[in-house]
Amino acid sequence: MQARLDEMESIGERARKLVETGSDHNIDDATIEQFRAALNKDYNAFVKKRGSLLNRTNVSLTRRAKNGAMIRVLELCDQDQNCEPAPILIQRQIELAPTADVQTVPDAMTLAYQESGKIDFNRIGEIISMSPADVRQSLKQQGLIFQNPTDLEYEPADVYLSGDVREKLKVAEFAAKRNPEFQQNVQALENIQPPMIRSADIITRAWARCGFHKRLSTIGCGSRLASVVRTGRQCMSIIPPPATGRMKRPKGGNGFMGMTGP
Repeated sequence: MQARLDEMESIGERARKLVETGSDHNIDDATIEQFRAALNKDYNAFVKKRGSLLNRTNVSLTRRAKNGAMIRVLELCDQDQNCEPAPILIQRQIELAPTADVQTVPDAMTLAYQESGKIDFNRIGEIISMSPADVRQSLKQQGLIFQNPTDLEYEPADVYLSGDVREKLKVAEFAAKRNPEFQQNVQALENIQPPMIRSADIITRAWARCGFHKRLSTIGCGSRLASVVRTGRQCMSIIPPPATGRMKRPKGGNGFMGMTGP
C-alpha cells in the first residue's frame, strides 16, 4: 500500500508543478507541455497498474497524500464510476485574470488560489501590493486561512474546516500544546463539531441468529435505516429512534422490528 501511495504522491507533485508553471505567463507553451508529458507518463503508468485514481482504494489514499486535492481533480467520473482524464492532462487550463480591480486581501487570495490551487503569499502580495508577511497576518486575523499542523501548509478556511473535523481537532489540540498559535485552529474546529450520538438515541434489540447474517449489513425501515451488527453469537439490530410512533414486534418468528404509526 505504501508503494501505491508513493506513486500517487509523485503524480500529485507533478500535477502541482504543472499548475504552477501553467499559471506563469512568462513560461512558454513548449516548457509547459514538457511538464504535462511527464505527468501523463506517470498517470498512464499508474492507471494501467493500479486502476483509476478515483476508484475506492485509491481515492481513500488521497486523504493521506500531501497533494491529495490535486490528485482528485486529475480525473472526471460519471455516476457509474467510469473515469477519464481531466482537461488539465490534455491542454493548458489556466488563464491569469486581470488584477487591476482587486482591492482587498481576501479577493487577492481568491484570485491567487484560482491560479495555483494553493495559498501563495508572494503572489497575493504582488496582486495587492503588500509584503507576504503582512498578507499572512491579515488572512490569519480574518480567519480565512489555517495552517494545517500535519504538514504545516496553509489552507483556505473552507478546506481546513471540512472533512474529518473530529480527527483534525485532536491533531490541533496536540499541536497547540507545543505551539500556542494552533489554538486558533482548536477554537475554530470546536465551533463546528457535529453533535455526539448518545446511547439513548439508539434502540438496540437482539433478534436473530448470526448464522442468518454472514456479515455487516444494512436494511431499510421506512425512511430510516437499521444496521445489523454481529455481537458474539447474536446479531444486533441498531435502529434510530422514530420521530413519532412506536416500535412493534412482528408477529411470529424472528424478524425485523417494524414500525406503526402514532
